[in-house]
Amino acid sequence: MRILGFDSAYPDIPDNMLVEFSLKEGRLLVTGDTGLNTAALKQGAACLYLEERDIRKQISLLHAGGYLEGEATGSSYCPLCNCFLRVTPGEEIKGRIPEYVFRTAATFHVCPDCGHVYWEGTHILGFRELIDRILNNKSGGTAVGP
Repeated sequence: MRILGFDSAYPDIPDNMLVEFSLKEGRLLVTGDTGLNTAALKQGAACLYLEERDIRKQISLLHAGGYLEGEATGSSYCPLCNCFLRVTPGEEIKGRIPEYVFRTAATFHVCPDCGHVYWEGTHILGFRELIDRILNNKSGGTAVGP
């Protein structure tokens, strides 16, 4: 979800604390765990149960349910720690990235929390094309429906 540009939390805490976290933060709890789903719903937490394990089908289901509308901003959150990334001039991070990347990448993003550096490589283009196919049910995507 972070790679799609969504503010997402993945705390490594027990299920009962995860439900409390979800309620306190006002977050939608997305899970494939039936016990966690049941507990969350009993406590009044917003919860979405995804039985499907295939990531393409999960994204398609989230999209079909309206959960991906209007929030995706691209790669704006650090996939490691969820901090909002900042655009950074290449000169500021020159020694921290491969020389080829420094010469060829147009934009760099740095996480102000963990310091990880990101740039748009060819994998990002492929990822965006895959997401477009999934969300638009084009060939290569996974159509989900009744």
